[in-house]
Amino acid sequence: MSGYVHLTIDAIQQAVIALPAPTYLIKAIDSITGSCTFYDEWRPPALLRSNHAKFLRARNANGAHIFFRPNSRRHVMLDDIDIATLDSLARDGLMPALVLETSPTNLQAWVTVSKHDLTTDDEYRITRELAHRYGGDPCSAHRSQFGRMPGFRNRKPKHRSPEDGYPLVKIVRPIRSFVAPGADEFIWSMANRRERPTLTPSPSPPGGLCSSSPAMSPEEAKDIYNYTAGRIARRFASDPFDNDRSRTDHAVARNLFLNGFDKDEIYSVLSAGSEKALERDDGYITATIEAATRVR
Repeated sequence: MSGYVHLTIDAIQQAVIALPAPTYLIKAIDSITGSCTFYDEWRPPALLRSNHAKFLRARNANGAHIFFRPNSRRHVMLDDIDIATLDSLARDGLMPALVLETSPTNLQAWVTVSKHDLTTDDEYRITRELAHRYGGDPCSAHRSQFGRMPGFRNRKPKHRSPEDGYPLVKIVRPIRSFVAPGADEFIWSMANRRERPTLTPSPSPPGGLCSSSPAMSPEEAKDIYNYTAGRIARRFASDPFDNDRSRTDHAVARNLFLNGFDKDEIYSVLSAGSEKALERDDGYITATIEAATRVR
């Protein structure tokens, strides 16, 4: 996996962790014609596959904007804001789960406002109220908003610089995968509101990958194993696993499970990437997965 693809997948994974959802909607918009050239729904494992990252990077390099949204009405997006607005959100208890710099001085902030999905009408009203109170772009405050995907370039010509080219969409604040503490108070204080938004259960993840996402190849599975193990090693550089392959396999399986991989997908990754799994029978992989996916 190339270094650039590695950085792209790392940014995507952080967005997935910050904005948990059963699936994510992805689209590519041609920067010249404004037409949608790609639209699909992917589960988290599909988002982390190197061939999908390469596919989206190629679209981006050829002039397309890459947008995404979590397929969950728990998260709303505030567009075209600045650092001062982030400070105001923090003071009001509405710390964003994810903040992206989409171009110099321009930010997008995703705020998690509920533990459960809102109705589409309530999502719309909350989004509009956020934009009104905090000076966000009202044109972006609509149902089922899309935001820019981190790790890709903003292809608007006006943002292109002779030195650096098109700006990279990047994460600028630590991610927070929890409901903003002031969300309930904000919802209650909305103008002309007499009752709380209606909550509906979040949809369950589908049983397998989306129809456009065939079973991962051994090469892709090995890439995911090596990427995840490397990320864990970098994170815990001060306390490495001392070449304990069982602990590494357990940590990889746990990380994948928490990021939406099912047991069959984790099995494929361990089978392809773990040296110890290659030396042992299926019982080792099964036991590792069962321990890593146990509810704690």
